[in-house]
Amino acid sequence: MTLGRDKWDLVKNYHLALCKDPVEKARQSLASSLHEVAKIVGTDQADACLLEPLSWFLQDAENVQTAILENVSTLLLSFGGEAARKAVGLLGDSWIDIVNWRLREQALKKIAEFGPNFMQNDGEEQVLSVLAKAFKDSVASVREQATVTVRCPAYLGLSGSKADDPPLLSTGSPTPKRRSRSTYFPVKTTRFPQRLPHRFLLS
Repeated sequence: MTLGRDKWDLVKNYHLALCKDPVEKARQSLASSLHEVAKIVGTDQADACLLEPLSWFLQDAENVQTAILENVSTLLLSFGGEAARKAVGLLGDSWIDIVNWRLREQALKKIAEFGPNFMQNDGEEQVLSVLAKAFKDSVASVREQATVTVRCPAYLGLSGSKADDPPLLSTGSPTPKRRSRSTYFPVKTTRFPQRLPHRFLLS
């Protein structure tokens, strides 16, 4: 990457090939540096070339998923508007492929970092779609982290004050083997546009 963004066209195909390398350690290395590549090549080229590797890494082996999720907030903030929304959508689409629940929990912590910025830039549907899956997660710690994420002031637009009329988020499992759970959290509904996914707020 010492060639810089001006020479990206010369190496982008090699980079793409390496992202599909059969050796897991190679893919892990590429995943851990994808956010740095995005910063080097710039927004336009990141939008055009890095969404596909991101989708691969999110569905890859656990070590590769760990590597990509470690810096996913930095990576997502390197994309332009439309590509960024697609990238968050990829995270949601890959949720069931992230088998290790601790990685799903980590992903939610990263959402707390990049989510508010997306919420203010027409990306609320994608962010909330991920959170909706998190609230339905089979692991209680992941569901609780989702609650922590949406309670942060950056999401709620609060300055230490309490919001009124907290909606109910159903986190119950559709299977009878796990007892139904429900989580309340304070949310200022005026912060969210009308196109808020109905599957997120359940009454």
